[in-house]
Amino acid sequence: MLKALKKMLVFVLILSIVLAMAAGCKSDKKDKSDKSDKKTQTSDKDTQIPDDDDDNDDNQTTVCNHIYGGWVQGNTPACFVSYQTRFCSICQHQEQQLIEPKAHSLIEGKLESMDENNITARFRCEYCNMLVIENVAATGDYDNDSLTNLVEVQLGTNLFNTDTDGDGINDNIEVSQTNTNPLKADSDDDGLDDKAEVFVYLTNPLLMDTDRDGVMDGKEVLLGFDPKYPTDYFSVSYTPEFEQGEDTTVVPSLNSSTLSPEQINTLEIVRDTSISKSSVGYMGDAFTFSVDEGTITEDTDISVEIGFQFDMNALNYTNPTIYELETNEHGIAQMKPVDTTIYGNTASALVDKFTTYVLMDRAAIENTLTWIDVYNIDRNYDYLEIVFVMDDSGSMSGNDPYNERLAVAIDLIDKLPANARVAVVKFADYYDYEVLSGSLIDNKELAKLYLTTDKFTSNGNSTYMYDAIERSFDIFESTDSDTMRMLVVLTDGEAHDTEKHDSVIAAANMNGINIYTIGLSYGYNSSSYFGSYLMPLASETDGEFYYASDASNLADAFNAIGEKISLITDTDGDGLSDYYENNTNIFSGITYNLDMNDPDTDDDGLLDGEEIVTTIVYSIDGTQMSITGVVLSNPSLKDSDGDGILDRFDPEPMIPAA
Repeated sequence: MLKALKKMLVFVLILSIVLAMAAGCKSDKKDKSDKSDKKTQTSDKDTQIPDDDDDNDDNQTTVCNHIYGGWVQGNTPACFVSYQTRFCSICQHQEQQLIEPKAHSLIEGKLESMDENNITARFRCEYCNMLVIENVAATGDYDNDSLTNLVEVQLGTNLFNTDTDGDGINDNIEVSQTNTNPLKADSDDDGLDDKAEVFVYLTNPLLMDTDRDGVMDGKEVLLGFDPKYPTDYFSVSYTPEFEQGEDTTVVPSLNSSTLSPEQINTLEIVRDTSISKSSVGYMGDAFTFSVDEGTITEDTDISVEIGFQFDMNALNYTNPTIYELETNEHGIAQMKPVDTTIYGNTASALVDKFTTYVLMDRAAIENTLTWIDVYNIDRNYDYLEIVFVMDDSGSMSGNDPYNERLAVAIDLIDKLPANARVAVVKFADYYDYEVLSGSLIDNKELAKLYLTTDKFTSNGNSTYMYDAIERSFDIFESTDSDTMRMLVVLTDGEAHDTEKHDSVIAAANMNGINIYTIGLSYGYNSSSYFGSYLMPLASETDGEFYYASDASNLADAFNAIGEKISLITDTDGDGLSDYYENNTNIFSGITYNLDMNDPDTDDDGLLDGEEIVTTIVYSIDGTQMSITGVVLSNPSLKDSDGDGILDRFDPEPMIPAA
């Protein structure tokens, strides 16, 4: 009776409180008090919003009919008391709700003490990382997996978890039936967990290669083969799976019928992040195609077709091309295009090495580069000796009436390195040969004075070109391997002494002199003559031949010679050619202002050539090339990453120190 009376009193009290709260809410909408219970709390934010009705008083307000978004949970560990919060999308009114804590999930046990009756073990909670001490009876079975607590401690399994390794098989079954390792989800390390082997594929969970054909069970399943039956010939077609949420702008694949079982076992395609999404021509992430290095020897022939499937609608591209990312001696990845075939929305290439590949828009990349004619560049020179050997025979008055050959030669001298030494020679018949400058001179302004019409009169009777070349060899002074010796020969007619052709080439090569020849057209037969004499005279002495159909084209020839000189000379000896110092071009479109006469532009103790590594890329048709570079550190800043450590002493000069 007494209990019934107490219950009735509690009920009446609760009912009174509810009625009072309801009455209070109706009487005064402007007076908002905090409402809460043990599960839910609301904030003190004003839940009234302005009334948009112009007929009402300006001070009148309307209660917001809250429209809540989803619950947002904090980062509190699951085994602690926490709250989830939601907000009204109109007035940002906040509401919180209590989340009941979960029990600790105990893993990674460590035995503290044990006797015949009790076990004390220390465990870590996987939710909050807290260390928890537990005491249990030795003969009990805390997790009800049919293994006593004592046996689990002896085995090293988790006495609070029926499946210690999480492979889907009860610890007791692993110990008593399957004989698999209850501490290891994949007992034989073949890529298939024990449950998949025992209950799905019916393979041996204790044998990596059930059918003994050389390929592990997991790889056979991944590649579509049956791991229970041996395969004599593996034709591999593999496309990796991606985790949900991963960027799959491009999807890589591999096809090959030449891989050995050992290579198949270690085959991987892994995402590489070395190419930024902001890179010019970016179409998707790079991927590393690899097998274990031990499976490849010098005699191993690799023939693999790699592919990249791309979204034809989502991407703005012109020329999808697969690039190989080569690593230079500085550990910097540089891109090299490989022959690519496009079929539908897939780009593919046959490659002979396992490395990192990326799909890029080649047209976009090449639009950012500066292109020049292809040259053979095998080294840089610190110094230059150049001799101009200019035809001054009578025919020049008709073929070069405005003496344009003199103007373009003067322009080239202006562009030569500061330490270049120059000589000027004119020739016509055997007796009309003169070293106008007397010798090599390092005064450019003085050298240009010899290229004037009072020196060149175009009135010689014949053309003894080979004799002039042979006599000009004696003008060169240096025999140093760091000095480039260049002879620039311009003529408009057939030489009278072609019998010296072979001996002049031999002498030039013996003295390390490169001959650059320019043929100014003199009529119908000029092309044939130039092809038979001037062209091989240049090519066989590591020079270049240039053809000018008339005098107005001479500028192109001399500009090309100047370009070649700047490509192969390094005036300040910093490891960068003069051309690159004046035409810095990084794949990302960045340029730097470098000084070809100062080996350390930013004065940080590192040579410019130690801060930028150059490479050559070729155009799609192979007729042009561009000199580009990879930045090890910014050659125009002492502290490239701004972390207070000079590049010279910074092991990672492009990454700020933490």
